[in-house]
Amino acid sequence: MQDYKSIAKLAGLPQELENDDLMSAVRTWVESLSDWLLILDNVDALQYFGVEYASNNLGKSSNLYRFIPQGLTGTILWTTRDERVVGGLVGVNRGINVTSMLSSEAQTLLARLSGYVIMEDNSTAVAEL
Repeated sequence: MQDYKSIAKLAGLPQELENDDLMSAVRTWVESLSDWLLILDNVDALQYFGVEYASNNLGKSSNLYRFIPQGLTGTILWTTRDERVVGGLVGVNRGINVTSMLSSEAQTLLARLSGYVIMEDNSTAVAEL
């Protein structure tokens, strides 16, 4: 909800919008754009987007998918650890499985992003991290 409030502010939508009204207004605004990208990161509770499983009994009012922009002018990137997103929210041929990094890859990424050189004396701590 907080991210949709940020988008609403950027779009110049009325500040008093709340809950479903806010979510619908943001969806409509995004869909009106000629080219957009929406990243939905860590979508691990798929039941909130209408993906039903035997253990889930949420009603239609819990379905957040209705607030996700649709259309041909934009793209949605879903990230999740739940492989059931493919076929549930993303077409079977549209999912990309990204595996875990090797330890050496993770250490290289950490060194590049942090700007620190991994030395022999801190390699054990880096490996644990």
